[in-house]
Amino acid sequence: MSSDVTNLKNTFDSIINEYDKGSMFNDDDSIKSWIARCDWLVKQMVDIKVGAGFKYFELQKEYNPLQENSNIGEGEETE
Repeated sequence: MSSDVTNLKNTFDSIINEYDKGSMFNDDDSIKSWIARCDWLVKQMVDIKVGAGFKYFELQKEYNPLQENSNIGEGEETE
């Protein structure tokens, strides 16, 4: 996981550096390459967010403190 995060950070840094320098406007290939790397970075970030969301919901299924009290009928009290 650490190498994935490092790769994302390096890609983000290079995208920002090229933007700051304006070097992505040198020619059509530069801008296409820059846009492709931006697109890749966004997709990776979405995958991370979606993956984290699925993991969160899986953990919620495994441990749901409200589920322990689900056997109590309406109007009944716990001891």
